[in-house]
Amino acid sequence: MRTRTRSSATGEHRLLADASHVLLVDRDIPDAHTLEGALHSGARQERNLYRDEPQYEGYSWYDRLPRITNTRILIDGVPWEERPSAESVRPASIEVELRIEEAGQPDRTLYLPALIHVDSNCANELSFTAVRQSPWDNDELKGPFSVSDFLLAATFCASDDVESDSWNTQREAYEEAIEREVNSYFRSPRASLMAILGKAIGWEASRLAEQIGIKEIRFKRTGNGGMDWDAELLD
Repeated sequence: MRTRTRSSATGEHRLLADASHVLLVDRDIPDAHTLEGALHSGARQERNLYRDEPQYEGYSWYDRLPRITNTRILIDGVPWEERPSAESVRPASIEVELRIEEAGQPDRTLYLPALIHVDSNCANELSFTAVRQSPWDNDELKGPFSVSDFLLAATFCASDDVESDSWNTQREAYEEAIEREVNSYFRSPRASLMAILGKAIGWEASRLAEQIGIKEIRFKRTGNGGMDWDAELLD
């Protein structure tokens, strides 16, 4: 028996000669992004995950395959929806609880450790939590994957309203919101400031500085206790 199916972890189509190591994942499974994040963070499951393929339903070999039919996120052992503490309190552990059904076998539960969970039920709303001392808790935000891209993919949804901004404009605005939240959540205040300042000089300002030989731009507070700064150009 040979069949072509799609890996849940990579999104690639693969031709399989043996399905004995396949664990199907329902397409509409909840918390799919958190599950993907757990897999990309090193979590290991009992079999290789593949998305279900409706065109194979009805074949006996396919209907006998075990399938993940539901998930639940546990924060320090408590379901995400029932967590007693505010989201700002970092948990010690995050687990993805997988409900597995298989023909002729009793249903079973598998637990995978995760480093970050994002609630993707509401579009364009950032509701997430990461474990304490996660890989992203550093000035460079270095981890197993880009946490900003992860949050963007899980929660961004452009509006179809013709009067709204373009898709690119909406995405850019949302990326900026994610950047502010990620800086505040994972980075120290100093690292967050440096990240903001690194983008403060735009293309036009950089071009003009190059044109007149400016090698350094120094900012100083005006001294009146407000939010105003004076810029000094040094060549």
